[in-house]
Amino acid sequence: MDAWETLLELLDRKALTAVEAEDALVTRGCGRMKARSAVAKARHLGLLDDRRVAEDIVERSGAPSGLLRVRYDLERRGVDERVAEEAIAAVDDLERCKAALSAYLGRHGRPGDLRGVARIVGYLARRGFTEESVRQSLAEQGIDPGWQDA
Repeated sequence: MDAWETLLELLDRKALTAVEAEDALVTRGCGRMKARSAVAKARHLGLLDDRRVAEDIVERSGAPSGLLRVRYDLERRGVDERVAEEAIAAVDDLERCKAALSAYLGRHGRPGDLRGVARIVGYLARRGFTEESVRQSLAEQGIDPGWQDA
């Protein structure tokens, strides 16, 4: 199977970035030059669109994922830095953090001690929310994280 046919088969399964597509083709035994040619053709035809993939990543990540996680996912998928920054501009980290905190509190209730607060902070940090968004979200819920401002 040639690079073009292989790429079409890959794209039939999943939307890919140009970097992912080229790497997948090389991994499947297509030469780097043939892979680049197939990727260029797919981009020209609109079959590969990093901007569309970036927007999907931002939308799919939803409330449980913060700005840092979205940025990491875009980087990991090989989205062009300029395109990634445009997509990230649409992420409202604070609103997503508030939603994630609200969902957490709905499932687990309010924390009874600093250990409970630490669990919440860890939960939000693992989901990629910025420290500032975590602080503001906790403050709006009347939860003191026990942090000292530096």
